[in-house]
Amino acid sequence: MKTLTKNDLSLYVVPDDTPVVLGDTVIEIGSPLFFIIGDCSVIDTVLHVNVTPPEDWVGGKYLYKNGAWELNPAWEDPYIAHGTD
Repeated sequence: MKTLTKNDLSLYVVPDDTPVVLGDTVIEIGSPLFFIIGDCSVIDTVLHVNVTPPEDWVGGKYLYKNGAWELNPAWEDPYIAHGTD
């Protein structure tokens, strides 16, 4: 898998065989293109390849720092935080 991080925060994971292009203003995923990330770019986002995300990975829950996963101390489960299940 690959993960895209911004300030070490893992925002997205994609399969290794899915093309990811870090552009000057956006990030494009897929060939054919199927997803554009408009709030990330090569300027502020890092692509890490050959990673194995935690089984309970969701965007924003984990940091990826120095080749290791860490639970984001600021992460709150949206279902618990908002009283839904």
